[in-house]
Amino acid sequence: MQVLMNKVGVPLISAEKTLSHIVKYWVVVALLGQWMFAAYILSIYALPTIFGNSALTFSLSPGQGANTESSAESLVFFVHIIPAALMAMSGLFQLFPSIRKKYPKFHRYNGRMFLTLGLSGALTGLYLTWGAGFRFSDLGSLGVTFNGILIPIAIYFAWKAAIEKKFTIHRRFAIHSFILINGVWSFRLYLMGWFVVNQGANGNSASIDGPADIALSFASYLLPMAIAEVIFWAQRNKNNNISCEVNLASHSHQVPHIGLPQTAPVTRETKVTVAPIGARAIIAIKDVLTCQTKPIKAAIAIALYKLFDNTALGTCT
Repeated sequence: MQVLMNKVGVPLISAEKTLSHIVKYWVVVALLGQWMFAAYILSIYALPTIFGNSALTFSLSPGQGANTESSAESLVFFVHIIPAALMAMSGLFQLFPSIRKKYPKFHRYNGRMFLTLGLSGALTGLYLTWGAGFRFSDLGSLGVTFNGILIPIAIYFAWKAAIEKKFTIHRRFAIHSFILINGVWSFRLYLMGWFVVNQGANGNSASIDGPADIALSFASYLLPMAIAEVIFWAQRNKNNNISCEVNLASHSHQVPHIGLPQTAPVTRETKVTVAPIGARAIIAIKDVLTCQTKPIKAAIAIALYKLFDNTALGTCT
């Protein structure tokens, strides 16, 4: 089939290349979305406060029941919001392999900042949701709460693997940390996408506790994490297949290949006569030469000697 497609001129696209292109396109789209989200945070939450209109900021905050007169809660709110803009602008650079290879120091320091701010955002977010009352409803806050609980767990394993220089494990948990830290951003995208597909609300409520709201609040990070695990599984299988092929090739010289290639060791032996060497070879050669010599008859030997004598006498005259 592949030969036929080559003759026809149909371009062949492997699953590996297709997956690689999909990931690259997603990174580009996500980078643009993250920068737009950072601009949204700065314009909605940071700028009004900078210009002295903090009441507008709290009126636009995603929750009800917050105590806007508490300076402590206001501080926690901005400690939670402002670093989100920094993470949105720089966090995605951690996923570029070329940046990791060419600028390892930037990758390390940017990763430390991203994970530190992500951990701070998770803790302050949990406090704002259940301590300060920044929530629309208890049921609708379960998804974001579970998200905030998973963030410190993923960050712990990512940081631990980096310290132990287990970079494959570090990469896995770092990507999960990235997905979880951006869970709120993903939830907004999922929610808006749901409205576009359904041309309005469908299973949604004003307090974000409808069945569609709850499902999307969990799917906004669990679904990308499941997709990431599928990609990791495919990469592990590819590496295992390559390792198996290398092992088979390295042992191929130990198995005789006559006819079709063998996949199992040879169980039958063929007896061969081993040629003698050294002293045994000399003795064997003497024995063989002795066995091959034949005695000369006396009449023939005398006749030869007489011939030799006559010839010698003739030469003397």
